[in-house]
Amino acid sequence: MSDEVANFAEREVSLDFLVGEGMNAQFDKKTVNRLQEIQNMAPDIKSHLFAIIDSVIRDYKTQQSYKTI
Repeated sequence: MSDEVANFAEREVSLDFLVGEGMNAQFDKKTVNRLQEIQNMAPDIKSHLFAIIDSVIRDYKTQQSYKTI
């Protein structure tokens, strides 16, 4: 059993992901790590990063909506 757990850890797969539980089950490990790093930053830096992310998401959605026309 411990060998199986080690194999999952090497592949960067969490137990939450495998069983589909937990708030972050739908995110890959790199995404979760990035969000945790952002969470630890000063509020003004977080605000700036989220503004950039929101802009990229908005632009992506706009591009996608024009592709369907």
